[in-house]
Amino acid sequence: MKFAPTWLSLVFVLAAPTALAQSTDVSVIGIIHPGSCDIQLGGNGVVELGTINTVNLNTDTPTDLEPRTMTLAVNCDSPMRFALEGIDNRKESAIYTQMYGLGMTPETERIGGAALSVEEPKADNAAAYGTQSVDSGTTWDASSAGPLSPLIPDSLRGFTTEQGVTTGPAPITSLTGNLVVGIRIQPTDVMRLTSEVDISGNISLNVIYL
Repeated sequence: MKFAPTWLSLVFVLAAPTALAQSTDVSVIGIIHPGSCDIQLGGNGVVELGTINTVNLNTDTPTDLEPRTMTLAVNCDSPMRFALEGIDNRKESAIYTQMYGLGMTPETERIGGAALSVEEPKADNAAAYGTQSVDSGTTWDASSAGPLSPLIPDSLRGFTTEQGVTTGPAPITSLTGNLVVGIRIQPTDVMRLTSEVDISGNISLNVIYL
C-alpha cells in the first residue's frame, strides 16, 4: 500500500497533456497578369516595291510612289489601353520630316522616306478615333476622325471610341484597319545612281501598354 500513492502520482503525470506549440504555413499564391496583345500585318509586313526604273523618278523634285496598303490587326486577351509606336531602324538615313528612312546608296546618300498611317481604324468593330502623344504618353491630343491616322517616328498613336477626348487611348480588345505606307524617293540629281541600289527601310511596329 505504500507504493500506491506513488503509482497513482505517476499515472497522473503521464496522463497530463503536454502543451506543445505546433504550426503550419498558409501560402497565398497566384499571378497578376496585365494581359497582352498580338499584332499582325498582312503580307508578313513586307512592302514590295519591285524594280523602279530611274526614268520614272523626278530629277529635281521628290517622287511620291503609289501608297502600299496592308491589313493591320491588334488582338488582346482582355480590354487593354495600348498605343502603336514606330521605331526607325534606318534612322541615320531619314531625311523627310515625320518619315522613316529607306537606307543609303553605296555612296552613303539618303534614298528617301516612308510614311506610316492607319486607315479607317475600328476598335472592337466600332469607329475608332486617333489620338497622338509626342511625350511618351504624358499628354495626348484630342482624338479625331479622319481617313488616315499618321504614325510618325518618336510618337505614340492610340485610338479611342469617342471623338474629342484628351485622356488617351481607350481600353479595347481589338483594333483593325489598314496600314498605309507612303514612299518618297529623293530627286535623282542628289544621288549617284550608276548601279542598282537596294531600298532597305526597316521599321519596328511596337504595341506599347499604357
